Parts: sequence; C-alpha cells; structure tokens
Amino acid sequence: MRLIFGMAAEGQSLANITARLYADKRLTPSEYKGHSSRKIANEMSCMWGKSVILDILSDEQYIGTYTAGKTRKPDVGSSKVIDVDKADWVRIPDHHPALVDKAVFDAARARIGQRGEPLRKRKLGTGERYKDIKSPLQGKVFCGNCGHTMKLSSTRNAAFHCDFTRAAPDAECYHLKMIASELEAVVLKQIRQQAKAILQSASDLASQAKPKTDMDEQIARIEEAKLTLYEKYVTKEITADEYRIEKTGLDADLEWALIAQTVLVKEAAQKASVAGLRQAAGDALKVKKLSKPVIDTFVDKVLIYPGSRIEIAWSVSTDNSNITEVKIHA
Repeated sequence: MRLIFGMAAEGQSLANITARLYADKRLTPSEYKGHSSRKIANEMSCMWGKSVILDILSDEQYIGTYTAGKTRKPDVGSSKVIDVDKADWVRIPDHHPALVDKAVFDAARARIGQRGEPLRKRKLGTGERYKDIKSPLQGKVFCGNCGHTMKLSSTRNAAFHCDFTRAAPDAECYHLKMIASELEAVVLKQIRQQAKAILQSASDLASQAKPKTDMDEQIARIEEAKLTLYEKYVTKEITADEYRIEKTGLDADLEWALIAQTVLVKEAAQKASVAGLRQAAGDALKVKKLSKPVIDTFVDKVLIYPGSRIEIAWSVSTDNSNITEVKIHA
C-alpha cells in the first residue's frame, strides 16, 4: 500500500501504478485474501483495476482513522442497504497505527485529483468531445483470451479494448482491440446469413408439417364411453368380466389420445416459436444498421481473439453449432 501512495504522491498516473504492481507481481486485495487458503494459479493474476487503486487512495484507514456508518438500512429488518452521505460518516482519528503518513496521503489525493480524473470528465479531452459514442454491441463483446468484457473507447475511431491486461505486456491479449465500426459490419453480415438460414429452416418445417386432428373431442368421447360403461356395470347390464375387458380397451385408447394431445401441444408451441423467430429473421434482413434489439435477439456474445479473429455465439441457431468463427483481414 505504501508503494501505491508513494507513487501517487509523486504524480505517477494510475496506469503507471497498475503497471508497476503487475511488474512486481503484487497480488490484488481479493487475490491476497484467498492466497492463504489456495494457490493463485490464474496466469492473469496481479491485474489491478484503477477503481481498486482509487478506493485505496481514498480510504482513511491507512492513516489510522476508523470509519463507520457508510451505509444504513432504510427500515428495521430491511434487506436493502443505502449509502450515507460522506459528511455523516462516523470517524475516529488515531484509532489504530497508521500505515501511511498523513502528508503522503494528502499529497496522493491531491495529485490523483489532478491527473486521475476520468477522460470523460475532462472538459477538453477526447472523452468530452466523443462522449456520445456508443455501440449496440456494448456488453456483448468479450476478450477471447482472458474472458473479460472489452470496453468501448470514447474516441473518434471508437474501438473495443481489452482493458483488463492494459498493464501486462506479457499477456497474449495485451493492447488487443477491435474497431467498433468494423466489428459491427461483420456481425451484421453474419446476422443476415443466420437470418437467411433461419428462414430456410422455418420453410422446411412448414412444408413438412402435416395437419393433425384435434384430440379434445376424441378424449371427451372416450371419457363419456367409460362413464356409460360403468353405468351399465352398476345396473348389471354387463358382467364384471365384460366391464373389465371393455374398460381395458378404453383406457388404452385414452392413454394414446392423451399422448397424442401432448405431442400436438408441443408442436403448436414449436410452430409459434418458429413463427416468431421467422418474423425476427425477416426483420433482421431489412435493417440497414445494427441495433440493440437485433443484437439481443440473435447474439449471445462476441469473442475477440488476437490476430483479428472473432467468434459469434448465437442465442438462436438452426443446427447443432451455435458458434460462427470469422477472420477479419487487415
């Protein structure tokens, strides 16, 4: 922790601090907590997030101050927790030995306030000029190497970046990025191909479908016949052996009819699902630009790999394979 505060007080950026922590192979707080009970086997360990460092630099426990009352429950017995205004926190100075000198703590906070402000809040930065940059793929794009969500940059040529390994030059996905517009064009093209396959599959199912007789009336007739048979047995119009033989036959007919009805219900549900999917596929072929609804309907996730290779995992598929691999040529 002293290293973090010392570098921040010297004016080092958060990027430089995270790079140094990774180079020194210093475990993150969450990794350190589990280190005593298990071995850290993840090759992507010691990856410090900027938010973690900012939380540490604002935590007064490192200068010996005990802080409580940061959250509260709105009602007794409530499971909901709400944040308390910072001015209302309970602070007890000199509660325990300080790990960091107060002057270093204040200097670090002051420097981070100058240099650590996010780009999107800098009035003259690119984040302010391109703050409205968005992509319908946001939240769906993942690094195929480390598995983390790739973030969209607020720049003119907005790109999805693997932010997790930004401080790890030895990572396979270090500086991995994909231009958002190029990725959107590729995904849209693949969605159209998927939509065409879905429409063809739906047409095949429709041509193969055979009209089925409604089983409700047949089931009602069999149940009525069973009731009539029982009345005949009670009034002694038929013997017990005759009743047993005829009832066995009616039970078999009823069982078959119920099974057939279940099949028909499933087929009807499948047809409704196919119809809805066919409608979505038809709509997808009409769009000129990728949209969030189209993405949510067809795409589960998009994985980006080094070498401009991508994999699209589909939410819906026409065959056993629900992944499409695409190579983007430079």
